[in-house]
Amino acid sequence: MTKMRTHTVKRLTQAVLSLLMILTLAGCTSKDEPDENSGLYKAVSVNAFGMELGVDDIFDDPITIELQDGGKAVFSYEGKDYKMKWSHTEDSFEAKGGGAKLNGTLRDGVMELTDILDSGVDIRLECEEIMSRTAGTDDASVDGTAADTDGEELSETGALPEDVMQLIDTFEGDWYGMVRVNHAYDGYSDNEDAEMYATARFSFDEAGNVTTYLCASVAPVYANFLNITATTSPSINSIVVNFDFFEGHSDDVYLSVDRGLLNGVADIVNDNGDEMDISLALRRIGAEWTDDDKEIYWTYAAEYAHLAIGETTETLAAAWLGDEYPTPIPEPSYISSEGALASAGDGSGATGKEDEETESGADDDTAGVTTDDKYVYAGSDSPKYPDDIPADYPLVPHDRFVETFKAISDGKIGRSSTYEDVAAAFGNEGIRWTGYAYEGAAYYYWYSDEDYGNDKVHLLVTFLEDGDKLKYYAYTSVGITAQDVQ
Repeated sequence: MTKMRTHTVKRLTQAVLSLLMILTLAGCTSKDEPDENSGLYKAVSVNAFGMELGVDDIFDDPITIELQDGGKAVFSYEGKDYKMKWSHTEDSFEAKGGGAKLNGTLRDGVMELTDILDSGVDIRLECEEIMSRTAGTDDASVDGTAADTDGEELSETGALPEDVMQLIDTFEGDWYGMVRVNHAYDGYSDNEDAEMYATARFSFDEAGNVTTYLCASVAPVYANFLNITATTSPSINSIVVNFDFFEGHSDDVYLSVDRGLLNGVADIVNDNGDEMDISLALRRIGAEWTDDDKEIYWTYAAEYAHLAIGETTETLAAAWLGDEYPTPIPEPSYISSEGALASAGDGSGATGKEDEETESGADDDTAGVTTDDKYVYAGSDSPKYPDDIPADYPLVPHDRFVETFKAISDGKIGRSSTYEDVAAAFGNEGIRWTGYAYEGAAYYYWYSDEDYGNDKVHLLVTFLEDGDKLKYYAYTSVGITAQDVQ
């Protein structure tokens, strides 16, 4: 992704909305019947070409759609109002005006408009009033007290909003990949097309705030990532970072994760006015890079990313820079999908694992994870279907496979989920890949009964050892993507 691509998204989105204004000049009326979805929805993000941008990056003025009772709506853009009519079901939303039609979804104060005017542009709008009302209903029990989870009362700071938890599940942890200089001008011109390794760590506190560390395999230290600041934008599932790089300063960089690949584009300008734009592409340490990565990004990254397996952000930074870290590396965080720090437990410092070990009779000095794997593949290369698949392995019915994959890609099966949780979701054990072994990690395949060329649709899931458990860490999919199951 380049700066040119960002500008293309902006121009396309502006053109689409301009056309929409023209088409919605014809007004509509209907009977005033109350609807719980009525309210003012404000645009917060735009997605096109797989690239997500904040609305403020494209437009100076806000974009709103006011849904009124009786199926009436007012679309507002550049200070002008345009009348439409709207309707919805549990699974779909539609608005019409003049010759224009908008389709998408509407639920709990969130409107997702998809493929506007067949342009490939998606826009997300949110109604704060409804979202606050819905969140208040979900978080409280009938008598207005804090809701319980598994019989335990949530602490005042223990529960985080769902969109914050989704963001944490998306980003938390260590990443590895590449930085590439796409275009460079004037004093930066010698750096054009330069590629270098990079690592990142995103660490969260109990309030959902993020500390971000970035490091590239470049010396001297003053040319590396410095003065890094980061804020979260849960509404668009993004982290916004600023940093110095090669003695220049970046603009706001919106980091996003698409099908397991973390990416972002930054414009860098120094005090002399020299300019370059860089792309970041990283995957979680331990996750495989795919053939699509090689085509969409650069072969260099995909071919050498496996070198980081078994490493951490600390060991990578030390290998590149010795003891001269550009910025302090934050301690890793471990936040559960229920919204509390896994290390915080009930506030006493206990995580609950001690009780689990006592009940199960586990010894305190138990080392590593022992499993009784029913299906094993020991080859050094990725297994090929059907030759390398155990003959008695039961393929997962595709409907169930899709349902489970959606839960994984949406973060409902997240970093606190165990191997047993994933296996239960698929309905059977995975195939343990013992020929691709790194200390502290375990790799399992699940295969669907759906054909994919000469193969089957399948998923490789990476787990990390956590005491006597294997915890979900990352996945690589073949024949199915997160976009396919949205």
